Amino acid sequence: MEKRVNDFAPHDNILRVRLVGHASAERCKSDAFIITYNDMVWLVDGGMRGNLDSYERLLELRQAWLGDRRHAVEDEKYKLHITWLVSHFHLDHVQTTVAHTLKSPYIALDEAIIPPVTELPPEYPMNDDAYFRPMVGEVIAKYQPGAGITVVDAGRTGIDRRTCGELSLDILPPECDWGTPENIRFMAELYSGGLHDDKRASITVINSNCIWFVFRFAGRSILLTGDTMKRYPDRPDEPYDRMHRLYSDIIGSHVDIVKWVHHGIARDEAAACVHALSPEYIVITTAERETASEKFAADYPDNEYTVVRVGAADELFRIMSDGSVTEDTGVDIFADIRGEG
Repeated sequence: MEKRVNDFAPHDNILRVRLVGHASAERCKSDAFIITYNDMVWLVDGGMRGNLDSYERLLELRQAWLGDRRHAVEDEKYKLHITWLVSHFHLDHVQTTVAHTLKSPYIALDEAIIPPVTELPPEYPMNDDAYFRPMVGEVIAKYQPGAGITVVDAGRTGIDRRTCGELSLDILPPECDWGTPENIRFMAELYSGGLHDDKRASITVINSNCIWFVFRFAGRSILLTGDTMKRYPDRPDEPYDRMHRLYSDIIGSHVDIVKWVHHGIARDEAAACVHALSPEYIVITTAERETASEKFAADYPDNEYTVVRVGAADELFRIMSDGSVTEDTGVDIFADIRGEG
C-alpha cells in the first residue's frame, strides 16, 4: 500500500521557492522551479535532460520529509506527490521531467497542467509540442496511471484558480493559439522580417503559447512567465504585452518575485515591463555571460531588487541592486514566504 511522503512534511505555513534549473555552458538555459507549501509540491517545468537538478531535488525533498524513517528511503511505497505545471513544451523546460521524474518509482504525479492544443503543423522542424505532448500522455499512462491531465483552454475562459488556505494559484492560459496560419504570419512579420521559416515559426509559436502561473500567499506574489516573448521595447503588441493586458487585473501592479521572460537572455527587451512590476526578486534562468539584467541595472539604477541567477552545479548567484554579488552553494531556496501563525 502506498504511503504519502507528503504526510510527513512540516506544516509550518511557509511557501518556499526553489530555483533548481541549474545551467551550464553546454546547456545554458534550463527552467525548473519547485514550490512547496506545507504538504503540497508543485514542479514548474523541470529543465533539460542531462541536467537532473529538478529530479534530484525532489528526491532530496522526499528524503528530508522522511526524516528518521531511513528504512523508507529505498522503499518505493513511500512516494512524494507532486503537481506538474507545464508552461510550454520545449525541451529545456520539460525534458528532464518526461525522461526521468515521471518514470521514478519514488514520485507520484497527481496532476499535470499543460498548454492548449495548437494548430502549429506537426511536421515543422523543432515542433517540440508535437513531439512532447503525445509522449507526456504515453509516459503518464504507463508510469503514473493515477494522474490527471488538465489541458487548459486559451483565453480568459481557461483561467483556473486553485486555493488552499491563504494560498492561491492562478493558471493563466495563452491569449490565443499562436499556431494558427494567421498568427504564424504575424509572428513572421514580427520576428523574422516578414520571411516565413518553419523552424523559426515552431520556436516563436511554442514560446508564445505559454501558460503563466501566479502564486499568492501572505500578501506576496510570484509571477512565472515561461518563455513568452518581448523583443521590442517600443511595440505594444508582442505576446508578452498582450498576455499582460489580458490578465492585468489578476497580476496586479506589483509582483514580489518575477521570472524574466524567456530566461532573461540579453536580447529580450523586457526591462520596462519588469520595472513596472517593481519586484523584489528578478529570476534569470540562463548561465550566459551577458543577460538582460545588465540593461535593467543601467536603465533603472535606483530600483532596489535582487537578481537570482543559476550557475553550474549547485551554484546560485544573488546580484544586488548595488552590483554586489553573493554566491550560494548547495542552497536552492531563494525565497521563504511566511504565513500567519
